[in-house]
Formats: sequence, C-alpha cells, structure tokens
Amino acid sequence: MKKVAFIICVFSGVLFFSGCNDTALSNDISFLNATDEQITVLFSDSKQIKKEDNYYEAFLELQGDNPDTVEPFIIIDKEDRKYIRYFNVDTFPTMIVLEGDYEQLRLEGPLSKDKILHSLKEVIQQRAKSDIKLLISQ
Repeated sequence: MKKVAFIICVFSGVLFFSGCNDTALSNDISFLNATDEQITVLFSDSKQIKKEDNYYEAFLELQGDNPDTVEPFIIIDKEDRKYIRYFNVDTFPTMIVLEGDYEQLRLEGPLSKDKILHSLKEVIQQRAKSDIKLLISQ
C-alpha cells in the first residue's frame, strides 16, 4: 500500500514539474540553493519506470528507518529538459542529494537497492556529524 501511495505522489510531482516555465525554474533553483536542508532529486524516465524500482524501494526503506532525518524527495521526469540541462543529467535514473547548491551524492543508472541505500545512509551520517560539530562549536 505504501508503494502505491508513493508512486501516486511520484506522478503528481512529475505532473507538477512538467508545468513549470523558465521563470518558475529559476525561482525553484534559487529556492534549492537557498535552503540548508537536504533534498533528494530523482530524475526519472517514466517510460522505463521499472528500472527505477530499486531507487524507490531504497528511499522508502530509508524513510521508514529514519522518519525524522529524511528530507524532501522530488521526482523530475526525463521530458522536463530545463531541469535535465540544469543538473547535467544524461543517464536515467539519476539520483542527486543536494544541500543548498552543494551536490552531496549522485547515483546514476541501474543500481542495487543495497548500494543505493548504503550511499543514502552515508550522506545522512555525514550530515549528522556536521550538525554535531556545528552544535559543539556554538
């Protein structure tokens, strides 16, 4: 049931981003650059969504294990060329974890769920360590 709800959210996001214009793109990118929270972006080919199952499953598992630390998840369809060009994506699926304008992680192509999950957990651990250092230094 969670997977069905997640896929519905995915397609809603795809529809939302496919309707954005150039002005909205620059505003959206500025918003991403201005935030200090981690944002996970999955660049998806909706015609070959089966190849992306491991990405969805890994993110859902991560979210289930870490409900308080997992940040927003955005899906951008292959047809949304503005975002594809901006993020220099040429392989699908591609997952990017951003913190502000810094790309913390980029995973490309078909990967195992375990590889994706391990990489995402490393990013969360790095963020937690930097948050602790920041708190200690204050």
